[in-house]
This record gives sequence, structure tokens and C-alpha cells, in this order.
Amino acid sequence: MIEDLLLVIATEALPRLRAIDSLPAFWAVYTDGTDRKVPQWPETRLIFHIALGDLVAARALHETLEPELRENRYPDVPWVQKRRRMVLSVAEPLLAGDRAARANILHGWEADNIRGTKIAPYWEPTPFPLEDASA
Repeated sequence: MIEDLLLVIATEALPRLRAIDSLPAFWAVYTDGTDRKVPQWPETRLIFHIALGDLVAARALHETLEPELRENRYPDVPWVQKRRRMVLSVAEPLLAGDRAARANILHGWEADNIRGTKIAPYWEPTPFPLEDASA
């Protein structure tokens, strides 16, 4: 059984993981329909749309999330408050078309998630697709 597992890891899992060499490549795997994460966490989809520079999708998703989050219907639910802070922090620059502010927010989150981890010495910040001139 262990040999079969190692074979599957080597022939199926590792090639798929090695192919994830960019944010768009990760998004393609993340949204390939084989996982329930994507529909479950709309704030994650919103952040990905922003990072990828897909402002039409990001604004449409924000429009569906904003009323509930703006009203703060669940002030005592920690995961709702985390979602609320995340979405509301990008709302103004998203709606205003402020690319630099969106990028600064995302780079800040990225650094916060890396700082203090074992991979911090190897991390090099790179531009998000939204920072591309055509985004």
C-alpha cells in the first residue's frame, strides 16, 4: 500500500503541484471544480479576483457581500468579523479603481502571513497580476 501511495504522489500529485508556479496557475487549480472551497468562501474569491485584476468579477461579488457586512449583522461571530474586515478593507479602493491601494493591501496581507514563518527567509514579494499595466 505504501508503494502505491508513493507512486500516486510521484506521478499525480507532485506534477500537479509543480505546475503551480504563479497566482493564475493556482487559481486554475483552485477553481477546477474538484473542491468545495471555492463556492464556500466568497471573500476568498473576491480577493483572488482583485489580485488577478478581474475587477468586473470582484465588483460583482462585492455587491453581493457588502450589504450584510456593512450592516454588521453578526458582531459576536469571529469568522464573520474576519470576513467583514477583509471585504471592507478592500471595498473603497476596489470601487474607486485605486490599483495602488489594492496592491498595497494585498502585499501587506501577504507579508503578514509570511513574517515569522520558516519560509520567511526564502520569500521574495512579487507583483500581483493586478499590478500589470493592462489590469
